[in-house]
Amino acid sequence: MHSKDVIIIAENSKHYQQAQRTLSPYVAGASGHTGSLLLGAKLYGNLTDDETQEYLLNIFAYMVSGGNHSYEEVMLIGDQLNIKRYTDKELYAFSEDQYQYKQMKLNLK
Repeated sequence: MHSKDVIIIAENSKHYQQAQRTLSPYVAGASGHTGSLLLGAKLYGNLTDDETQEYLLNIFAYMVSGGNHSYEEVMLIGDQLNIKRYTDKELYAFSEDQYQYKQMKLNLK
């Protein structure tokens, strides 16, 4: 079950109002699970800044694919922890690399 299917939106909340003003998707508000996962990485992962940035992107993929949060709801937590966001250009390059990797694997079969 997805969060978006069961959550009751507090339309007077700061995050909901911000999402409405910026036309951003709103699923469930700021992601507490993202904070917990990043805390675990900080305590046990000994990650570099680049690795933490990449880990946040992986958390985003996990949270959004499960229908639990939007991009902004996950990245908001990273912003609070001063984790640099990928630029649109970097995100596009990352997705293009993944596409090319999948195509290469398909061609090997």
